[in-house]
Amino acid sequence: MSRRQEFLTYEGLRLDGRRPNEIRYLTLKIGDAPNADGSATLQQGLTKVVAHVFGPRPLQAASTGRASGNSSKAGEAIVNVVYRTASFATIDRKRRTTGDRNSTERQLWLQRTIQDAEVDIFRLLHIAGDAEMGSQMLLVGASSVRSQLTYWLADLIMWYGFPRSCIDVNLTILQEDGSALAACTNAAAAALVDAGIPIKDMFGACTVGLVNNQRPVVDINHAEAQGCGGAMVTVAVYQRRKEDAK
Repeated sequence: MSRRQEFLTYEGLRLDGRRPNEIRYLTLKIGDAPNADGSATLQQGLTKVVAHVFGPRPLQAASTGRASGNSSKAGEAIVNVVYRTASFATIDRKRRTTGDRNSTERQLWLQRTIQDAEVDIFRLLHIAGDAEMGSQMLLVGASSVRSQLTYWLADLIMWYGFPRSCIDVNLTILQEDGSALAACTNAAAAALVDAGIPIKDMFGACTVGLVNNQRPVVDINHAEAQGCGGAMVTVAVYQRRKEDAK
């Protein structure tokens, strides 16, 4: 029988030298895509994400009906999140497409600040939206991670200044070494700021997993994610309000 891999040493350090509560080195560059209204490139350890924001743009009634399956109503607004993983991005170099299971789950999680929901592995903490935000959010897209990312981002944006509009957020994973969903969330928030889109607050996301007899570690890498066996949670916290994002 093979021996179970240990992810913490006797000294309490992880295999990459970090302590359990230590995140990887992070760099952030904004405004590096002149053709987008807002952009951000975030690298967290060996995980690298590029985010592009386009909009807000007027929302056509026909596109609203196609996106939601219902006719357009006054005051509706949409966040449309597209999530891709480059074919060369993953550690195992397996062939990836925009429709694979991991991409679909993350894309749905990114796309869900629109209606209250839970995603299979991720625990989502709901915060009531501000009463001043009268715009009704529409769910665009179908399944889990993309809809959750939209759920977060639509809650973050202050829509009352531009009702009946659409904001497109395109995310591409260039390198993936764990915590890609948290990196996408952080990159998307930075790109919204670069685009000049008003937001309620800045927040940061982090993925936590359980290793070595249920020991929690933050900002997990690819190897730790494989060893967690699905025992992971991604949360985002507003900076000033010290509250969990939806």
